[in-house]
Formats: sequence, structure tokens, C-alpha cells
Amino acid sequence: MDMNAFIDRLVEVVDFPEPYDFKPETLFQEVKYYDSLAALGIILMFDSEFSITFTPEDFEKFKTVQDLFDHANGKS
Repeated sequence: MDMNAFIDRLVEVVDFPEPYDFKPETLFQEVKYYDSLAALGIILMFDSEFSITFTPEDFEKFKTVQDLFDHANGKS
């Protein structure tokens, strides 16, 4: 999956009330509508689409969209 497809999928799973233009350098946890449901959506995406399971505590180490993308692609 390339970065654009990853971002498109990320937008779907966080399900913000308003569209957000994520970039690789976006600090996703600081986005206006980010909350625990958005985090859960991302965690579930990793589990179902990448077969990557981690705890909420593990998840906290990711800061940017690039960090998430790298982890999904085995680069972290």
C-alpha cells in the first residue's frame, strides 16, 4: 500500500465529522477531532488489514502519519 492509499484508508477509519487533509508529517493525535474512537479505528485497521496487533500503550509511541505508515510496512 502506498502512502496515498494509506492516508485514504486512515481518513475512513478515523471517521472525523469534517474531512481532514492528512500529510505524512501530520501529528495525527493533535488533529482537532482525534479521540479514543479514532485511535480504536486505527488500531483495528492495523489488526484487520496488516495483521499487526498492539496495545493502546504501544500505539502511543506513534506520532506522525509517517510513523504509522512505516510500522504498517515493517519499517519501524
